[in-house]
Amino acid sequence: MRKDNNIEVRATKSTPVVSQDSRTVEGYAVVFNSQSEDLGFYETINPAAITEEVLMRSDVFCLFNHDQDKVLARSKNGTGSLQLQLDERGLKYTFTAPNTDLGNELLEYLRRGDIDSSSFAFTVSTDEGSEVWTTGTDGRQYREILKIDELHDVSPVWNPAYSSTSVSQRTLDKLNQLREMQDEKKKELQEETVEKTDEEVQEEVPTQEEVEKKNTDTEDEEDKEVQEETVEKSDEEVVDEDKDKDNDVEGEDKEDKEETRSARTHKHININTMKEQRFSLLRAIRNVAENRQLDNVTAAVCNEGMKEMRAAGLNTVGQIYIPTMETRAAVTVASEGADVVATDLYDIIEPLRAKNVLVQAGAKFYTGLTNSAQIPVMTGSNVNWAGETAAATDGNVLFNNVTLTPKRLTAYVDISKMLLAQDSVGVENAIRQDLINAINSKLESTILGKAGKTANQPAGIFNGKTPTKVTDFEGLVGLEAKVEEANVLGGISYIASPSARASFRNMMKGSKGTAQLAYMDGTLDGTPVFSTSNVEAKTFVVGDFSNLAIGSWGGLDIVVDNYTQAVNGMIRLVVNAYFDAALIRPEAFQFGTFAV
Repeated sequence: MRKDNNIEVRATKSTPVVSQDSRTVEGYAVVFNSQSEDLGFYETINPAAITEEVLMRSDVFCLFNHDQDKVLARSKNGTGSLQLQLDERGLKYTFTAPNTDLGNELLEYLRRGDIDSSSFAFTVSTDEGSEVWTTGTDGRQYREILKIDELHDVSPVWNPAYSSTSVSQRTLDKLNQLREMQDEKKKELQEETVEKTDEEVQEEVPTQEEVEKKNTDTEDEEDKEVQEETVEKSDEEVVDEDKDKDNDVEGEDKEDKEETRSARTHKHININTMKEQRFSLLRAIRNVAENRQLDNVTAAVCNEGMKEMRAAGLNTVGQIYIPTMETRAAVTVASEGADVVATDLYDIIEPLRAKNVLVQAGAKFYTGLTNSAQIPVMTGSNVNWAGETAAATDGNVLFNNVTLTPKRLTAYVDISKMLLAQDSVGVENAIRQDLINAINSKLESTILGKAGKTANQPAGIFNGKTPTKVTDFEGLVGLEAKVEEANVLGGISYIASPSARASFRNMMKGSKGTAQLAYMDGTLDGTPVFSTSNVEAKTFVVGDFSNLAIGSWGGLDIVVDNYTQAVNGMIRLVVNAYFDAALIRPEAFQFGTFAV
């Protein structure tokens, strides 16, 4: 029945049950996202690891305590006396105990409570990415199985004890290899990278002149070119190129070159290892959702985000903290002896700023604020003429200012558990984009709304305004004139609802015979027009948006909610961010509507 040396056996803490008035037995052979006992490592099985396709191609026996001579039921390619069913918890098995001595024996043990666990045997897929190994902050190894190739049996068993004999030799070999790599890495870090950033390590890579001096008698001109390119290429590419070049080299000269290349490749592996310190939001969410300890990189980034929020005078309420990372500073992972390289994957503020229609129209976006921020307001009363040696005057008017204070903006994003089980850059970026969209939509709708200012949210710029009814191009020109009369210094722009922009498209300018469309190429007679559904239908605002200030404090504070949407197979991410907005000069804006 079992010929594969790579079959692995695991027990679960799920007790099989039997009803008192029937012979039906059921239990969970696999419990997803449940951490195993100590196998020399700790293991969890991802919900995406077992699919209906796997069940349909597997020949699964139900055995008594994994004894291959004690068969209770069988599911061959999805049919038979053994029923297998996948649900949110795991893999459920159901069968009717056979009317045999073995079946009666099993029922008696179950009803007495002597058998209290289930177990299963499986083979992990050999495809790349089928399992992920990580090192916890406790120094222990953690294995997540993402793809199982085949199931072999499910079994009611006496106890859930795990033993190293139930782990395939292939898995133990991988673990030993992983430990050897980590030992080598630690040794390299001690020798070459202690207290150095990734950038400093890269600077220590031998220059062309240094290597040429060391290998004058062994390096030819072609090998020098490889030397210049080594740092930019993966370890695999370097090794492949070396093999190609070795085919053209013979004797002692070949051996000398191989030794030189080996040293150079060894240095490259160390640098590449440093570069692999990357933060994954997807992995962070999974760890929290599955109640697992954060890995070193995630913990370091979250600590940085927490410090950033505290520096801004904010209290943290979530489980994951993403810093803005606008300074592009590296985040140190102390226990790794390496740095997390700051990449655009961290950056939430920049794509948010780029997407926000208010910022596109010219609003001032202030980031990295701490506590309350005062923005000065310049008016004509602050400026006076004076003699060459006369003292300056203040115009008998106090210098005005607008104060921004952090207000918590809360939005949520629902993510499918099946999507969360994936592990790709595309999914990672999709989740980040969903977060950006949720925050931006809430921010725009509030600032472009009618609500008044409260302790918890800024006032909408339409608050207290009665939009002027406009029917033609002359009416629009009149509103623009009022903005210009307020002595605005910046450019004028429109922000309109989609229906208001549609009205712009049908508007004509000029007299009969020379009339032309007023709206062309995204502008209204040369004035930029931006559109968003966050403006009330048929309504628009025109003005100098540099007189609108938007402030941002800290990064993102994320709560992973496993319960609200659990019935729908979803996980809800509740995002907390801190913003405020205010008009610096309200007279720089005019409001209009096409409503009849």
